[in-house]
Amino acid sequence: MINAVFTEDGSDQSGIATAELYYRKGGEANWQPPIDMTTLSTYQIASSFSTSVGLEYYLHAVDVAGNVTDKPVEGFTSISVTITGGLASTDRWPTGIPNGTEVSSYQLWSFPGNPASSSPVDLLVDDLGDYDNTVWRLFAYGGGGAWTEFESLSKLNNGESYFIIVKDAGLNINTGQLYTIATNQPFEINLTSGDWTFVGNPFDFTIPLTSLGTTDSTSLSGDPNFYTYDGSWVNATSLEPWKGYIYKSPNASKLYINPGGDSGGMLGRQLADEIIIENDDNEWLVNISARNGLGTDNFNEVGLLADAVDTYDSHDAFEPPLVPGGISVRVDNRDWPEYADTYTRDIRAPKEDGEYWDLEILAQDDEHNVYLTFEDLDMIPEELDVFAIDLTLGTAQDLRWRHVYRYAVPNPQEKHNVRFIAGTRDFLQKNNAGVELFPDRYALSQNYPNPFNPQTSILLTMQDGATVNLVVYNLLGEEIAVLADNEYRPAGYHNFIWKGLNNNGQRVASGVYFYMAQVVSPKGEVLISDTHKMVLVK
Repeated sequence: MINAVFTEDGSDQSGIATAELYYRKGGEANWQPPIDMTTLSTYQIASSFSTSVGLEYYLHAVDVAGNVTDKPVEGFTSISVTITGGLASTDRWPTGIPNGTEVSSYQLWSFPGNPASSSPVDLLVDDLGDYDNTVWRLFAYGGGGAWTEFESLSKLNNGESYFIIVKDAGLNINTGQLYTIATNQPFEINLTSGDWTFVGNPFDFTIPLTSLGTTDSTSLSGDPNFYTYDGSWVNATSLEPWKGYIYKSPNASKLYINPGGDSGGMLGRQLADEIIIENDDNEWLVNISARNGLGTDNFNEVGLLADAVDTYDSHDAFEPPLVPGGISVRVDNRDWPEYADTYTRDIRAPKEDGEYWDLEILAQDDEHNVYLTFEDLDMIPEELDVFAIDLTLGTAQDLRWRHVYRYAVPNPQEKHNVRFIAGTRDFLQKNNAGVELFPDRYALSQNYPNPFNPQTSILLTMQDGATVNLVVYNLLGEEIAVLADNEYRPAGYHNFIWKGLNNNGQRVASGVYFYMAQVVSPKGEVLISDTHKMVLVK
C-alpha cells in the first residue's frame, strides 16, 4: 500500500488540479496507466506487482496555476519486496542443475536478490547436502588465477558469480527468504585492477549490456572482455538472472549495473558488432581452438586488420582464467609496454612479409592428447606459408597440409608453447625459434618423454613426401601397435603418439618396447629404416 498526501497549506500553494500515481514492476520499460489520486490518500497496488523483480513508483502533481511537482524530483522510488519462500535455480534450470564430472559440466552461476542469510551453508548445504567434493564442488575466484573452494568461503555475495559442478541429476538451489535489490540506482561492483572480476546479476530480470558501464564511461555493449561460461568461455550478450559472468578492464575501478535505464531491463539483447573483412589480401583472421579429453577452449583469434595496432586496442581481448581441470590457449603478450598480459584475441596491423603469435597452452590432464585446430586458414594469402612451431618439443607442422596439430602432454603442471606463424619463406626462416621448418634429411628421433606413462610422442623428420610405416614391438618381436600403416606424409615434421595400447585398444604391461619406422619414396626406395627402444612405466 502506498500513502500519498497532496496538501494545500493556504499560503503559497494553489489547489491541486492533477495528482497521479505511476507504478510498474522493477526493470520494466513502461509505466502502468496512472492512478488518479485527487480524491485518494492511499492506494493499494495489486499483489501481482509485488514480485522478485521489485516495485517502482513515482508521484506526479500539477496545481491549478500550472506548477508541476514530482516525487521524487528525478527518477522513481524503489520498494524492496520480501520473497518469503526465496528464489530457486529452477528459473534457469527447470529440471535441475546440469550434472556431470567433466570440466564442461561446470556451471557459472549467481543468485538474484539479497538473501536473509549469505552463509554458504545456509544457501547450498540445505539443498545439495553436506559438502563432499566427489558429489558437488564450488569455487570462488581468488585472483591471479587461483581458486578458493567452498570450505574456505565465509559468505556468498550477490553481484558475484561462482563455479559449481554436481555429480547427480535433479539438484536445485533455493536462496531462502530474500529481499529484492533497489532498482532506482546503479548496483556497484568493485573491479580488480589487472585481473578478472566474477560478476552476477543481482536483479531477477535480464539487463542489456547497454545498461552496464564502468568508471571510465565504457559501455559493456560489444566489449570483448565480458564473458560467460557455457562449457567453455563465450562472449556474453546480456546479464541474465542466475547466470555468471566475468569482466576485465584495463583501467576501470568499478562496474555499474543500471537496472532502470531508459530502455528498461526487459527489452532483450544487443549483439556486439560483427567484423566484416573486405577482399583485402593483407587482412585475415584465424580462429584457434583447443580440446582434450576433459574440456575445450573455442574462443581464440589472431589476425591482421587495417585499423588495428600491434599493441592493445579495442580489437584485443584478455584471456579468461583457466577453469579448474580445464584447458586454455592464450597469446603471450607479457612484453607489451602497456597492458602486458595474456590474450584470447590479438589482432595486429597488416604486414606483407608475415607475422607470428606465441601461444601458451595449459592442459591439466596428461591422459589425453591436446588438439589445436586452426580455422579459416584460406583467408591467408596463398603465397604465404603457415606453420605451427612447437617450441616445447622442437618440432613443426605445416598447417596448409593439416590444420589440426596434436601433441601429448608430458607434464600437466607445465605450460606448452606453440608459435603460430604465417609469412614468406624468408620470414619463417628468420622467426622459426631455432626449429628448422624445411628439413634436409630423414630421421627418427627418440621418443619423448622416455620412460613414459601414460603416453609418449615419436618424431619423424622427412625431407620430402613419402610413405610411412611405424610399428611398436615387444621384446619378443611381436607386433603390439601400428601407428602408421603405409600412410603418405608430406615433407616436414610428423609427431606420432602412442598411448600404451595394443591394436585391440587394451593397455599393455609396463616394460621395454621398440618402435620401428620405415619411410619409402614414391619410387619405392627405402629412405629410412630405423628402430628405437622405449620404456613404459606404471
